[in-house]
Amino acid sequence: MALFSVNTTFEEFATVVCEDRRSATLDAGNVKLTYNALLEKAEAREKERLKEEARRQRKMESGFKSLLKSHNVDYQTPWEVARLKLENEPAFECITLESERVRLFKEYQHDLEEACSHHHSRSKKSKKNKKQKKRSKSRSLSLSDEERRGHGSAVVGKHRRTGGRGHSPKSRDGSNNNSGGGSSDSEGLGGSQHGSRKGSSSTGMSRRRKGKRKKASRSSRSVSVD
Repeated sequence: MALFSVNTTFEEFATVVCEDRRSATLDAGNVKLTYNALLEKAEAREKERLKEEARRQRKMESGFKSLLKSHNVDYQTPWEVARLKLENEPAFECITLESERVRLFKEYQHDLEEACSHHHSRSKKSKKNKKQKKRSKSRSLSLSDEERRGHGSAVVGKHRRTGGRGHSPKSRDGSNNNSGGGSSDSEGLGGSQHGSRKGSSSTGMSRRRKGKRKKASRSSRSVSVD
């Protein structure tokens, strides 16, 4: 059936089949099966046709937008100005409807505006991230300086504490040395006393010797007189 399409109903198909003499031996079941098979083939052809048409439409739209780009049309260019630049181009004439041309023109400008805004937002974010990195770096440096200062003060305090403890044994040693000096002084005093005793005993002995000598001389004188 040459005129069979996806829009053909079963009643229309059955009417045409019944008008043919060759369908006298066909029952209703066979007619229904034939209709379904033809309908499936028609739907497949329609899908392929729609795909091809969409592909061709996308190609024309892409050519039209490329034409806009080649003529330096931006998102602020009015349609009337852009149309004067494009109206003699083949890609412009491929789009037959004026409404489609305007629609594609507005879509192109919208895409450009979004791309520009996205680029600016990315540049702003990058600048903001750089500022935040600088701030965090300065904060980390200040914190490290404070930690170093705190560590240095802790070391100084520890050195002072250990130094005070180190002087105490010296003081103890000094006290011991002083006590030792006291003992040496007492020993010196004892030695001096002992020396004075020896001196006094030696003087007493010399006096005794002198007395004995005097007595001996006196006795010798008395013997000579007699």
